[in-house]
Amino acid sequence: MVGNKWFASVWAGLWLWAIIACSQFPQPAARSPTPTTIDSRQSAEQQILDATVRVAVETWLVNDGEHGYTILKSEGHGTVVNGRYLITHNHHTIPFSLSETGIDPDIYTRLLVFNAAGDLVNILPLTDFQIALREPQTLLLAYVGQKIDLPFGTMGLKVEQVQVGTAVLLEPDAEVAQINWDGQTTWVEWPRVTAVYPQHEPPCMELASQPQLGASGGGIFWQGQHIGNTWLKGVRTGTANGGTCQYSKAALNSVQLIHYLNSYLPP
Repeated sequence: MVGNKWFASVWAGLWLWAIIACSQFPQPAARSPTPTTIDSRQSAEQQILDATVRVAVETWLVNDGEHGYTILKSEGHGTVVNGRYLITHNHHTIPFSLSETGIDPDIYTRLLVFNAAGDLVNILPLTDFQIALREPQTLLLAYVGQKIDLPFGTMGLKVEQVQVGTAVLLEPDAEVAQINWDGQTTWVEWPRVTAVYPQHEPPCMELASQPQLGASGGGIFWQGQHIGNTWLKGVRTGTANGGTCQYSKAALNSVQLIHYLNSYLPP
């Protein structure tokens, strides 16, 4: 009996020593529940920003042959594909088809290109560009000039990274990446999808976001794929709870856009 008590006492002592000893070793840090998600999101945002530019279409009045001033300007964002193509919106107040040498030789239109950080990349005459494809809320602009290899300052996306928007099975509450800016710097936000309208003209989706004026044309991305561009923003009144709801709409990439890219651009 005494032997059993002695054995139990020794065993308890050894067990307590093991617990104390083990507690002195470094323990693995508690793993954050979403480090992979955060890292992958930051990586995705950087890839999106690397392919995103802000463009300003500007009608310029020459004064005394050297100096001049802007008489009309329209801004927006776009996504570069294969270095020489830009997917953007189609509601600029200045038509991209304006000629550099119009009725008045002292008035011409030029394109200013800025990167996501707001730095000026290029200033080029609009005659260096052609409209490759025009759709209700989407424009594909092609650089046809010979002066530089990267008119937008980046190679942007590959063709296979641009997808037909209606082919992506998005459900309400899914998150997509959307371009926004503050008047100088461009960044990526992750709004929720609130509705998808594949039968509308153009096919579009509604997002729970309110991007700033000038963010139009910025890409909408799903799992790293470009699927559309920001079209408009609005405020809906008379919601179920009697309040208001801010939203934006994005035009989804069409079959025709993807067909053009796959037909005329190298993979």
